[in-house]
Amino acid sequence: MKVLLPFLLLLFNCFYSLGQNQLLRSYTQEELDFLKKNKVSDYEILAYAVDNGLEFGEYNEVKHSNLNHVSNDVSIKEASFLDFNFKIENQNQYYYWKEQDKIIMVKSYWVLNHERNRKL
Repeated sequence: MKVLLPFLLLLFNCFYSLGQNQLLRSYTQEELDFLKKNKVSDYEILAYAVDNGLEFGEYNEVKHSNLNHVSNDVSIKEASFLDFNFKIENQNQYYYWKEQDKIIMVKSYWVLNHERNRKL
């Protein structure tokens, strides 16, 4: 048992660091430190958003012509909000992804929190 506990703590620390390193693609260290200290639930939502922060829809030129265009060669199955340097905000964000001819919806804090709580 004495050997298992330090091993588990080390393993947890590795996963925690990996998640934080991913978030550094869109957030500064100062932003992440602030969230960890003052808004822990928002930080946890960001960690959840790495794998769940995007939804995709069909592009319609008439309805979506005014959206900002983004570009990235990542596959749609592997895409994360971090691949586009998006930040999670208080409202959903919408973009046109040229390579995939899709609409990207970046989910808001509220949507992500609601989803995460339903899964728990």
